[in-house]
Amino acid sequence: MSFKEVREYAAGDDIRFIDWNVSARFGHPYSKIFEEERELTVMLIVDISNSSLFGTQYGFKRDLATEIAAVLAFSAVSNGDKVGAIFYSDKMEMYVPPKKGRQHALFIVREILSLEAKGKSTRLNTALKYFTNAIKQSSIAFILSDFIDSNYEDTLRVVGKSMT
Repeated sequence: MSFKEVREYAAGDDIRFIDWNVSARFGHPYSKIFEEERELTVMLIVDISNSSLFGTQYGFKRDLATEIAAVLAFSAVSNGDKVGAIFYSDKMEMYVPPKKGRQHALFIVREILSLEAKGKSTRLNTALKYFTNAIKQSSIAFILSDFIDSNYEDTLRVVGKSMT
């Protein structure tokens, strides 16, 4: 939600949104109006390394990541947002540019299920650096990983600051 404008208070408006500074200046109450941000970009950064093929009797890590990615992707699609994905192991495996639509979300889910990693281990730094270079617009990123990696914290801190 972002601030849009101020208008005169009308009966039924939420009193929590009264702008007291403007109300004091003009002598009668004014309310703040907010609008929901639209056209967001949701990026899924998915670890497909060999460690994601480990699991318990309830399922593999990759199955859980696929389920979470599907929920996030279809939520974004139903909200009218674009969805993209970065698949990584110890190197960049695949980049799916952000697009709208149910078919695109299904494509991303299919890729998570079928893509086989060429690399063996996990290197989150590689994916985060690629993300900061490839995605120039403001976006919401979800990292789906088991985080069996080291020394990615500094890169994660830089990515977080550049996206706010």
